[in-house]
Amino acid sequence: MHSFAQARMAFLVATLVGLAGCASTPDARIAADRELFDQWPQEVQERVAVGEVEIGFTPDQVRMALGDPDRISRRTSAMDEAEVWIYEQKRSPISFSVGVGVGTSTGRHSSVGSGVSVGTGRIRYGEAARVVFIDGEVGSIEKTRG
Repeated sequence: MHSFAQARMAFLVATLVGLAGCASTPDARIAADRELFDQWPQEVQERVAVGEVEIGFTPDQVRMALGDPDRISRRTSAMDEAEVWIYEQKRSPISFSVGVGVGTSTGRHSSVGSGVSVGTGRIRYGEAARVVFIDGEVGSIEKTRG
């Protein structure tokens, strides 16, 4: 029975390591499409690598810097039509906690327990940024507080 508990714990640890690899970062997105990244000017590469965008960036550059938007909307005005990518403020997409407990009672009984909890959802505090594309490039960036 002891080896079953060890096997279960080993499986949970392996699962946590695998989930941690799923987190999307600029480095991971760059590695996934290095050929595209290498075609951009040095200044653009530097901004994308640290997860920043600027006016004039293309959708590919924004997606590599910030990841996929949480939502996309369209805005029409008398002057133009725009696509708006909405990024919401997030905590880390991966979190976990470990708990261990030991208990005894008056008598001959004792117990030991352990548990692992994994969370992979996003916690949203509110919109962090809107990236507005006009004619296929970033025309404005609206940053908001959560």
